Amino acid sequence: MNTRNNEDTGLQLLKTFKAILEQQSVVGAAEARGITQSAISKHLARLRVWFGDELFVRTARGMQPTAKALSLAERIDVILHELALLSAETPFEPSRLRQNFVLATTDEIARRLLPRLWQRLQKAAPGLRLTLIPLDPDYAIRRLESGNVNLVIGVNWHAPEQLMQKHLFSDRFICLMSRHHPLAEAPLTMDAYAAASHLMVAPLGKQQGYIDDLLARGNRKRLVRLSVPLFTQIDAALLGDNHIVTLPERVAEDLARQGGFVMKELPFRVPEIDYYTFWHRRFRHEKLNIWMRGLISGICREQDGRGYDPCP
Repeated sequence: MNTRNNEDTGLQLLKTFKAILEQQSVVGAAEARGITQSAISKHLARLRVWFGDELFVRTARGMQPTAKALSLAERIDVILHELALLSAETPFEPSRLRQNFVLATTDEIARRLLPRLWQRLQKAAPGLRLTLIPLDPDYAIRRLESGNVNLVIGVNWHAPEQLMQKHLFSDRFICLMSRHHPLAEAPLTMDAYAAASHLMVAPLGKQQGYIDDLLARGNRKRLVRLSVPLFTQIDAALLGDNHIVTLPERVAEDLARQGGFVMKELPFRVPEIDYYTFWHRRFRHEKLNIWMRGLISGICREQDGRGYDPCP
């Protein structure tokens, strides 16, 4: 018999001990436990061998405990009670959380998600600390595995296989430039786009991005004059009148609201950008992780409704 079976059998024997003690009868113990009288008798036989004592003797008043059984009764009751507590489903109460939750993402996602997320957390989990950190090139996989990072939100172009994921929302790329740029009033052709002077946002520090890969398929290459890690670093002063930048449409819209910019459709087909939340398989059943994933998914659904897909 393997160790696990021994543990299970030991637990069943202790439950039978308690049932006989309470019912003072093999028949009553069988009914209380929902097993046969034969099984109870076999359990009692094994209990007697285990503890080297008769434990229960038949009398006119039923099965009465021996002195040894009485000395064991309280300890066995404590063991069964503790096991019941361990087996019980502990209710999840966000208001009692006191730990730190680490979320790795890009500044564009943090800017859109953080206000609502922080507002919800202050109400539901005021004792929880939220820490945002920049997204690593490897999706912080080792830190996710160790639990030093709890969740990652990013695009799913090169997500490691070890991570579990859930779709949050979609966006698309758009071209942004000053209204004084030479292309602002001219058609944005493939040749004009490739020949323009570009700024690039590379949160993961890569020299080439998704757009460059698509251009390369058409035997074209763009000239990137400046690459920055944060979307919030793109502004009118940086763009000037001579550069263009390709951004997720929501980021471009936020900048365009400041005035002085022109948004243009890209002159080539670009698949939508899909954003996901990622977590390590080790923590797929962790209650806090599950709760935060649900909270983030809900906030994404509540956004302006354009491009956010309902999460399954």
